[in-house]
Amino acid sequence: MKKILPFILLLIITQVLVAQINRCGHQHLLDMQGPQFQQLSEQAYDQVRRTSNNNQSRSKQLLTVPVVVHIVYQTSEQNISDDIVQSQIDVLNEDFQRLNADAREARAIFQEVAANPEIQFVLADTDPDGNP
Repeated sequence: MKKILPFILLLIITQVLVAQINRCGHQHLLDMQGPQFQQLSEQAYDQVRRTSNNNQSRSKQLLTVPVVVHIVYQTSEQNISDDIVQSQIDVLNEDFQRLNADAREARAIFQEVAANPEIQFVLADTDPDGNP
């Protein structure tokens, strides 16, 4: 067991480091698929760019998505507060609306198609039947 433990630790550390270096596998996927797949991928990006540019002139309507959060816990110490839940909803909204601090760190290939989809998340106050 003592001989295996350092090997397991080295394996875990290696995987963590590799995961941090290669955060996005998009280019790796393109490289594996070959030139035809890369060409199809570029065509798809061009289509998204054209659609995005055409939609910018249209008036946008904000879509509100009610969210239900289930907190599973055994003791009261494990429960989390409503403030923590709301803060995570706020982070989700920042990310979807591209207001997060690292929005400009998106890979260059995604920069011109990244946009605010006009979606906001709120904690649900009624169930699908209209009950509180």
